[in-house]
Amino acid sequence: MQFFTNLGTQADVNSFTRTALPLDEPARRYLSVVVAAIPANTAFPLHLHPVSEDLFVVVSGSGHLMESDRKRPLSRLDAVWVPPGHAHGLTTEREAVLEIGCQVPPDDTSADVAVPQHTPSPGHAIIAPVKSRTPTCGEPSWSSVFPASHRQRIRLMSASLRAAQQLVAPSGPSAGAIIVVRGAGQIDGHILRALAVAVYADESPPCVIAQDDDTLLVAVLVFPDAVCNQAA
Repeated sequence: MQFFTNLGTQADVNSFTRTALPLDEPARRYLSVVVAAIPANTAFPLHLHPVSEDLFVVVSGSGHLMESDRKRPLSRLDAVWVPPGHAHGLTTEREAVLEIGCQVPPDDTSADVAVPQHTPSPGHAIIAPVKSRTPTCGEPSWSSVFPASHRQRIRLMSASLRAAQQLVAPSGPSAGAIIVVRGAGQIDGHILRALAVAVYADESPPCVIAQDDDTLLVAVLVFPDAVCNQAA
């Protein structure tokens, strides 16, 4: 398991950056994880991932998701799933945007492939809010961010915890990432505060113990059929 901390302070929202986290084997066989900062009044131009599903969560700021034929508003804690080969980008206005994204199969190259706006793209992107429920004294649980009918190789779940509550990551994936969006959690003896990521692969799902009363987690899950022909 790998841990990446202080990602919010490492990304400079005053300049455009897209940084791929240096994942070790076997995790990097399954997914890539990137942190992107888009300054205010800036465009992340249309681009695509030819064979990879792309998923990202807006952890701060607001803007618009751009597609070849439309644009839609994005706010903090919105999540976006993009099918392979679908042209997408992001524009900001008064607020800079900080996002964490994952690609399956891995595609951590710089997303600088310009796509003409008239180019048709297969499928469509899906936007859904990350559920941030008020933690209760009952047992915490994971909630699907995207509709249950939406089947994809990379999936997203969220959970809210109070201090000392424990929650095991969902079972079944071949790899995954736990993102601490707000608050703090302990995983394998490591205290992770917002904004931090724990990445795991081919091992038992980790258990998170909340350290703060208002801890929001996001789980990115990669299921076994995600490892397909990456060279296709």
